[in-house]
Amino acid sequence: MEVCVGRYWKLDLPADAVFEEEVDGISVFRSPRWQLSAIVYSEHTVTVGQGDVRLAQSVGPPKGATRLVSSDERPVWMYLEETVEGRSVLRFVTSDVGERLNLIFLFSDGSSVAEMIEIAKKARPDHPRWFRLCFSVDPPLVQLCSALSQFVGLAEGMEAAVESLEPHELEYLLSSALEDDSPETRRAACFAIEELEVISAQLGDRLLSALEDPFGSVVASAAEALWAFGVEETHLIPYLIKAASRDEAPLPHGDLRISSPCKTLAVPERYYPIEMLARFSESGNLDTTTRLRLHGFLKRFQWDESGPVRCVIADFLLALGEDHQSAVAPIVDAIRDEKFSERERHELREWMDALHDSRPESIDKTRGQIQ
Repeated sequence: MEVCVGRYWKLDLPADAVFEEEVDGISVFRSPRWQLSAIVYSEHTVTVGQGDVRLAQSVGPPKGATRLVSSDERPVWMYLEETVEGRSVLRFVTSDVGERLNLIFLFSDGSSVAEMIEIAKKARPDHPRWFRLCFSVDPPLVQLCSALSQFVGLAEGMEAAVESLEPHELEYLLSSALEDDSPETRRAACFAIEELEVISAQLGDRLLSALEDPFGSVVASAAEALWAFGVEETHLIPYLIKAASRDEAPLPHGDLRISSPCKTLAVPERYYPIEMLARFSESGNLDTTTRLRLHGFLKRFQWDESGPVRCVIADFLLALGEDHQSAVAPIVDAIRDEKFSERERHELREWMDALHDSRPESIDKTRGQIQ
């Protein structure tokens, strides 16, 4: 059974192994013979602004570790640690292009050690081309790698990449990132391209292709980048409408919308193209027909199941001068509805407070309904 640890490491586990949980980036698997905790660390520290963001800098193997060789000729370090609750601890460490994989086995029966060694030796990285290119230069482009993986330090990462890579190398790296399996990386690549002063025809074509991405967040980011480089809104709007209209699985209710470990709020993919369309509606470049079309389309999402989507539509309607009570009614409804997470409802209350501060005479009646 092949499983993935982190984003780019693969393990071959026996058929009787099961995934148990993931806590703070640690994936836990269990078989009748052992428990495995697997985690991938970055081997670098990223500087962002005035401070450092330590992604989880790892240390080398301790004295007494045994050196093994993986199936693809990488060193794998193995060593025993102190027992935990009467069980032995066997740890394996291996690394590749800026990442270090730690495998920690807890076991009681020493007959399973050979199986654990085989699992560790067959662990393999599957880093994409853009990731490897980030680490092919000296010093490695750690900030850009982090930006494309985790949205950390995008501006700084692109600045370092422009200084370190030839234009054709940077173009190849960003083109590769636009083809990554992860929608987060594809989206980050769009933002990274937007940091460039000019783009080649090839990168422009790549962004145009990204307008057909199955993820609305990527479509919106590609549209924003193309808009920044002078593509007219009228060319981008049909792609955004198509992305916002796709069917999606319903959001969970309540605080199940908050994911760990980063405590991020789940939003539907349609949020991103909807937000971009609302921004386009403020442009002075749209004709009356297009504006009316946008108005009719966006108003369909006024009672969306997502609080952030409702906020975008309410802002959009208020900017058009629509009746205030009608525009904010879905916000009031969401604040009172427990199917929205407590965090969403808190943020919606803050939205209402800010609106009241700017337009007290028109919101006073609505605020009374929230109490």
